Amino acid sequence: VTGERWFNEPDNLSKRQTYREVFTVGAIAAGGNATFAHLITGIVAFTRMYGTCITDTPDYRPIPYASVAANSNIDLRVQGPNIIVANGAAAPNITSAIIVLEYLLN
Repeated sequence: VTGERWFNEPDNLSKRQTYREVFTVGAIAAGGNATFAHLITGIVAFTRMYGTCITDTPDYRPIPYASVAANSNIDLRVQGPNIIVANGAAAPNITSAIIVLEYLLN
């Protein structure tokens, strides 16, 4: 429970509680993906999806990461029951990452 309260359509007087789950991710090679199940049921909407990673440069980057260099972005998305982190082909290898999902339940 995050302590945030969000809209609850159609009854805006009744607010929904926001929940947070944190996931750790292992290494992701340049050009590779990490796909893993979030195991959360009853999601109505996501309020935030974010994270950070350590690369083998070494440096620290936010996730998602938008780079001015071609193919160096780091993408984060949730597709069905899975979290997908995609590392750009020209990006450095990711050695580890933390992903945070914040969401509303039924």
